[in-house]
Amino acid sequence: MSAAQSRSPLLEVQHISQHYKLPRQRLLGPAPQVQVLDDICFNVPAGQSIGIVGESGSGKSTLARIIMALDVPSQGRVRLMGRDLHAMTPAQLQAARADFQMVFQDPYSSLDPRQRIERIVTEPMHALGERDREKMRARAEKILQRVGLTSQDLRKYPHEFSGGQRQRIAIARALMTHPRLIVADEPVSALDVTIQAQVLDLMLELKATYGISFLFISHDMAAIHHLCEDMLVMHQGKAVERGSPEKLLNEPRHAYTQALVRALPQLGQGRRRTRLQQEAAQAAVAETSSTA
Repeated sequence: MSAAQSRSPLLEVQHISQHYKLPRQRLLGPAPQVQVLDDICFNVPAGQSIGIVGESGSGKSTLARIIMALDVPSQGRVRLMGRDLHAMTPAQLQAARADFQMVFQDPYSSLDPRQRIERIVTEPMHALGERDREKMRARAEKILQRVGLTSQDLRKYPHEFSGGQRQRIAIARALMTHPRLIVADEPVSALDVTIQAQVLDLMLELKATYGISFLFISHDMAAIHHLCEDMLVMHQGKAVERGSPEKLLNEPRHAYTQALVRALPQLGQGRRRTRLQQEAAQAAVAETSSTA
């Protein structure tokens, strides 16, 4: 891949806002609305990755669903390889999904427990209309081996694997269409620390080998630093700061980012995550109040 190609935008998120209507308070009154995302903008160059960090309720997963064209934004556009995903017909969107896939947070609930691994992993190819079972099986065997499993695992069911192995299966499923972008929504948060590191190393290796871009959604700045060249900090539906993980970890400017950095585990300091998340939110609210 040339330097010019690596800098070209693979993904363009342009002024995305999202609000939802709440039940009416009065029969003839207007329906109240809740703002979930507020004017989110960023690009992801081909071959590079961006991490989205923020606490629960900051809008990260809503943004992921919009980027995956699972939800329609109230405002804004998402363009992948120059194509407006939300302007496509259903048939066009189905074909375009070969270029972008998703890995979910819970590696067990995202895998159908009634299906064997072969059917689960080849599901994206079935959805794209592929009917050659031998071709699909051969590709599944190759990709399973690439993520550290074996061809014999194709005959097994999800309950026969550990949490880390199930997440590897989910990653294998995402790789079946040779995508350019993988949206990973909290893909390691349900795993223990040792398995988290193994899965992150696997994603880093796949990125280097295949040139895949990741949109990596997490509440863990350290995990994003491991995988991504760019990081966006979200708080209450807004993008409050953006930069390289190195810069944001060492020189955070926004009060919320500063609190997130202070919340990172320090050797010999047993800090409670919930308390520090509250501190981060309080710091951001205090800054907003002081500048209002």
